[in-house]
Amino acid sequence: ILGAFTSGAPREMGSLRGKRNILRVIDFLARLGSEGPTGSADAFRSFAVSHRTKGIVVVLSDFMDKGGHEEALKYLLAGSHDVFLIHILSPEELDPKLAGDLTLVDVEDADVAEVTVSAPLIRKYKETLAAFVTELKEYCNRRAMTYILAPTTLPFDTLILDYLRRRGVVK
Repeated sequence: ILGAFTSGAPREMGSLRGKRNILRVIDFLARLGSEGPTGSADAFRSFAVSHRTKGIVVVLSDFMDKGGHEEALKYLLAGSHDVFLIHILSPEELDPKLAGDLTLVDVEDADVAEVTVSAPLIRKYKETLAAFVTELKEYCNRRAMTYILAPTTLPFDTLILDYLRRRGVVK
């Protein structure tokens, strides 16, 4: 089952066993929007309630949920699922090349922040992001979840066919 939780109602595709379904998966993912809040705790709780049989759950997200990710991920763990987190970040998030006075707008909830970007601010941002990534990775390790950092520059087929195959997620 492939499910997507965006700002609208959750969407799912039925059983997707076998290599022949990879194009359906790619098409489904390509059609998803990336705007609006998702509320991962509600989405994961809904998923856990409706999918009680043990299985593999792969979560693709930036995990930048203002409500935090711990509560949301507990719902997936309660279902005894094997959980794989694919942490997706863009090059601009990993290494911002910004300077000067900017107005930043959160694409998910339209929050606005007026900032003056300087070298010390970029340094602090990178430290904060590194701490966030480390904390998420350690959270996963303590709970036997697999954590994968996947920059958006990593081609999807490389991620799926190479990396996830080596990790035993897909055959």
